[in-house]
Amino acid sequence: MIERVTHQSWFSRIKSAVFGIFFGLLFVVGAIVLQFWNEGRTLHQRQLLEAGKAEVVSVNPASPPAGAALLAHVSGEAHAEGMRLDPVFNQPAEGIALRRKVEMYQWKERKESREETKLGGGKVTRTTYHYDQVWDDDLIDSNRFEERAGHENPGRFPFDNETWRAERVRISAVELAPETVAEIGGWKPMAPELDRLPANLAASFGQDGEWLTTSSGEPRVGDVRITFSRIPDGTVSAVGRLNGTTLGVDRREQGELLLVERGSHTADQMFDDALSRNTGIGWALRFAGFVVSWIGFGLVFAPIAVFADVLPIAGRFTRAVNGLVSGVLAAFLSFFAIASGWLYHRPWALGLILIGIAGLIIFFVRRKPAGQSASPMPPPPPAAPPPPPPPAA
Repeated sequence: MIERVTHQSWFSRIKSAVFGIFFGLLFVVGAIVLQFWNEGRTLHQRQLLEAGKAEVVSVNPASPPAGAALLAHVSGEAHAEGMRLDPVFNQPAEGIALRRKVEMYQWKERKESREETKLGGGKVTRTTYHYDQVWDDDLIDSNRFEERAGHENPGRFPFDNETWRAERVRISAVELAPETVAEIGGWKPMAPELDRLPANLAASFGQDGEWLTTSSGEPRVGDVRITFSRIPDGTVSAVGRLNGTTLGVDRREQGELLLVERGSHTADQMFDDALSRNTGIGWALRFAGFVVSWIGFGLVFAPIAVFADVLPIAGRFTRAVNGLVSGVLAAFLSFFAIASGWLYHRPWALGLILIGIAGLIIFFVRRKPAGQSASPMPPPPPAAPPPPPPPAA
């Protein structure tokens, strides 16, 4: 563990904060674009799924219609021909796919920072660097460490992560296209067969449960461990374009449609699940746009807080106010971006709103001002005088 202390003057902080305004504006614009685009994506994907749900035909995979070209739903036992084989470690596996995952024991840097604002606006940052040894399936570049001496990692992995999928997978008489096979999940761990290792690897690797590992006892930096997993044959449900006896991606004007799930599912269940996922993704992207916009406004207003940091307590108060104002502005901007995207991709709704607004304007323009009395009614015509009395006898 080592500690580094850095000092930054008030003037330097102001320059950095002013420069950050540019990135803040980029964040805000990016959030608007993301949320506007997401409304179109969500709508088009929903239309694609709803159209598919109305059109799909459930097909008996044992006897698909000859020469058919239709959006089809099939469900049944998926069976892969032949065996999968890792050619380096000579590990075979039955089923749809075989995967090799490689991890290496490496140094990993972890840092903790504490910042303190001084009177006058300067800032002191104390950063503590911790170094741990961990198993990781990504290469950690030790050249980027603060303290490289004594924490060197190997420059590359001796073996790569690999996946082998079956070239031919069938559900009875229906053959699944490669893009359909790639969507089948359900990985299961697989114990390696130590006696099948080539002689050069058998001298370096031992078995530790489900792992092949080069470490004997306590691992050292550079040691490698490898695990295998496979996707077994089993029940699969799929919706896609059936051309003859091959089921693949259904490509249409709205986009590409392919649904694959493990287990037995009806077409309605699969489309309902896909619609639910689409809705969830839509809301997740809306929220992500709000957060990005909030961060962007925070960067735009950051110079104000740095100016106030001349008195640290004033800087903390200003930073809290900036966060609140940034959140409110981000909420309004998100509402505007989402509503604009929603209406842009639904012109009929925009037309109805404009017609409604025009109707209200006309109504209020033609309405008499309150309190104005009605025009007086013209007086009734005078009554005819009564006839004269008859003469006396």
